[in-house]
This record gives sequence, C-alpha cells and structure tokens, in this order.
Amino acid sequence: SSGGRTTYQNVDRARRKGVEAKLDYPLAERWRIQAAYTYLDATFRSAFLTCPAASTCTTPNTPVAAGARIPGVPYSNFYAALRYGGARGWNATLEASAASNVAVNDLNTQFAPGYGVLSTSIGYLFDWNDSQVSTYLRLNNLFDHSYVGSVIVNESNGRYYEPAPTRTIFGGIQINWKH
Repeated sequence: SSGGRTTYQNVDRARRKGVEAKLDYPLAERWRIQAAYTYLDATFRSAFLTCPAASTCTTPNTPVAAGARIPGVPYSNFYAALRYGGARGWNATLEASAASNVAVNDLNTQFAPGYGVLSTSIGYLFDWNDSQVSTYLRLNNLFDHSYVGSVIVNESNGRYYEPAPTRTIFGGIQINWKH
C-alpha cells in the first residue's frame, strides 16, 4: 500500500481447514435456543515476501514464513441466541457473539484482540387488515464494550484497526402485504 494505492499478490500455497456447527433447538413452547460455531485454521503454506507496515515499499522485501496465519481471519467465531415468542404476539431475543484474535498483517506481528458482546431485542408481530406488521426495538453492544469490529489487512501506515460501534439502539416496522 503506497501513495493511496493498494496492491495484492498471490501466494503459492495457503490452507484453510476447519469445522462449523449449528444448533437450532426448541426448549419449550415459545422458547428456542440457537447457536453456531466456526473454527478455521487459515495459514500460508509457502514462504513469500511482503512489505512491512509504515514503509514506502513498492517491491516486497520482507520474508513471511510458511505457517503464518492468514490475516483478517479469526480462529473461531461463536454466536448464540435465546429467543422467546411465537408466530404472533410479543417476541424477545438475547444474543451473544464472540470472535478470537485476528492477525492484521502478513508478518503476524500485530493482532486485533478477541471480543465478546451481548445484544437484545424486543418486538411485536400482528395482523392488520390484509397485512402482517412486525415492530422491533434493538439494543446492540448491551454493555458498551469497546472492541475492534474490523481490520484493514496490511495497512501501510499501521492503522489496521477499525472500532466497532458503541452501544446502539434502533427500532423499526416491517409491513408485509398479503395478496
């Protein structure tokens, strides 16, 4: 990345191996639990040259060893939700999401730390004339946790980290007309 332009190169070999699992299970008449987990070991399998951060390098000159983690890819992601509600009426959800740390550059010299956040929502779904109306109010990042929401891989000035939104609240209405 130099002078406002970013270029990328192909690496001879990379490997991504992992596993995903999902659970969607009714606990009681109006209660449901959902969970998903991903484990992904993503590494470079061959050595190559890269440009270090905070440089004006235009020709890769720094070796990256085989086995380095592919930047921007966490080892694990987790999501879980406890939901209450049925096809009509009140509904509520409590959600948890988490991710492991993430390498931010090819050299694996810096990492965005892992995080975990909670969110919640409440809503009401009803029929009105020839329509179905769904209302909701949602609170993301319930405890206002500061964390890195995304990274700019190999950013040349070393500014890899983009903060996630702080606590946010929003609401909405969705109307589906029946024909």
